[in-house]
Formats: sequence, C-alpha cells, structure tokens
Amino acid sequence: MINEMVGLAVLLRRISKEIYHNPKGYTMSQRSNIALNIDGLLEDWKNNLPEWLRFDHVSLRESESAAKQKVVLQLRYLNTRAILHRPFLAGLASNTELKKQAHVSLCLTAARETIFLLHESYKTRHYFRTWWYNSTYALYAGMIVLYVMMFGQCDVPHDVLEKDVIQSQNVLRSMEEASVARRSADLVTEVLDVARSYTQQGSGAFPPESLEMQSANPVAQEPSWDISAAPQVSFEGLFPVTETGQDPSAMFASITDLDTLMDFTQFIGDDLPTESFLFTDYD
Repeated sequence: MINEMVGLAVLLRRISKEIYHNPKGYTMSQRSNIALNIDGLLEDWKNNLPEWLRFDHVSLRESESAAKQKVVLQLRYLNTRAILHRPFLAGLASNTELKKQAHVSLCLTAARETIFLLHESYKTRHYFRTWWYNSTYALYAGMIVLYVMMFGQCDVPHDVLEKDVIQSQNVLRSMEEASVARRSADLVTEVLDVARSYTQQGSGAFPPESLEMQSANPVAQEPSWDISAAPQVSFEGLFPVTETGQDPSAMFASITDLDTLMDFTQFIGDDLPTESFLFTDYD
C-alpha cells in the first residue's frame, strides 16, 4: 500500500501546484485541460494497482489486512478525484460547457461514492470507526453534494442528493463523542436547511456565473472568520447571508474550499476525547 501511495502522492502534488496554487497563471480553461489530463492519470493509477489492492474487484477470500488497505486506498482515490475537480464547480466560460459538465459529474460522483463507502464501512467494519477519516471525508463530500444540489448543475434529482447529504450527516452524528464530528454535523445540518429553503422558493438553483472570478482567485476571496470564537456552529454567524434571496455565491465559494473545511475540522476544542475514535492508519 505504501508503494502505491507514492504514486498517488505525485498526482496530489501536481493537483496542488497546477490547479490550486497555479504559479504559471493558467486560465480556467487551461486548468480544466490539466485537470482532465490528471484525472486520466488517476484512473491509470487505479487500474495499475496490484490485484490484491484493486478496490473495484470483490473477493470473498481476501485477508482482513487487504480489506482494510482497500478501503483506505478507495477513500483516498475518491477524495483525490473530488479535490481535483472541485475548483471547477463554480462554473467555466460558456464555450467550455461540456468540460464544465464533465468536472461536475466527476466531482459529484466521487463525493457521492465517498459518502456511500463511508456509510457502509462504518456499519460493517469495526476498525473503520475513526473520527478523523469519517469527519473529514464526510464533511467535504457532503458539502460538495450540497453545492451541486443548490446550484442545479446536474441531472440527479434534488431528493436523491438530499438523501446523500443526510447519509453523510448520519455518519457524523454517530460520533457524538468527538467535537469535530458534532460541529461538522451541525454545519451540514444548517447548510442543508438553507439549501431546502432556497430550492423551495421556486428557482431551485443559484446562478453560478458570479463565482467565475472567485474561482480564478480563491485566495483573494477567502473569508475572515474565526471558528474558535463560536463554540456552537451558527450558519448566520459564519457566512455572509443576511437577506432573504441574497445571492449566496460568495458563501459557497468559500465553504466548499478545502482549506476552509480543513481549518474547521482541525479546531477540536478541549472536549475531544483522548481515546474514542482515535485510531491510526491501518496496517
């Protein structure tokens, strides 16, 4: 598994440098082409895994050690794919509509499969009940599904997407002992309530065009809020939505940003247990 993770780490480094940090100043269209190319390399990585680590192959005779490593590799693969395509959810130029839909589809599928895998693994694999894996992946995947649900960028019905979000919420709620999981679940709950409210107002989707500039320069749009100052998560306190019908584009451009979510999950307060759910990576 360690050998295979080296190859994945190479792709993650490329994603970090060429998609997120973008030191060469690539346009969104150029970054889109790079992302689709990296996605192909990610698929090659998956297809070239050793047979006993191929998580798309089911075996009734595999060892417990192999089963553990398969789950970890599959989660990291799905998370890498979601991270790769997430910056393009905000929308691309009109002449790249087909590429935009490809990014949306790939990112949403990865997020939905992440939630399903987390939920099933948590139910059936006792060794997988770790707050770090479940809270980090469930929160990130759930927010991606919520984003797509609110902006109406796919053909998947809203009620199906909502069930996915609730499933991620259930995973987080099952770890009440961990303050990170509780705060993550509260955040998902409050954003889901807002999503329901907006989609019930008639339009069912927000215009993504206003996110173009934010996607091109996410650092400049980073919100300044301190989660440590709010022991109880408050949607209205964290995000700049103050009027009914106000365009929440800025909020969701930042709320689905990887750095923002990582900062959120890393604030754990003083009430995190030292024993419960604290397992290291699987041997």
